Amino acid sequence: MSLYEIFELYIRMVGYGVSIVGGDNSTGLYGNGESTFELAVIKGNQDHWELCYTTPITDDVIGWNSKQEITELMKQVQELPND
Repeated sequence: MSLYEIFELYIRMVGYGVSIVGGDNSTGLYGNGESTFELAVIKGNQDHWELCYTTPITDDVIGWNSKQEITELMKQVQELPND
């Protein structure tokens, strides 16, 4: 499995979104891409975004999440206010 074989990106039109990745142990990611995934909160738009470490949700990436946990985290990100 390559580094970005499992990669999803969700961004609201302007504001916050999520990057979800997973891969085998050699990739350095915090998820195997099958049953666990790494989620990062991102900020920006479809053309330009960057990782965001200043939300009430987390100040880092969140690793080893199940699909259900990813869904719950995405709901929290959707509720973040736009700047």
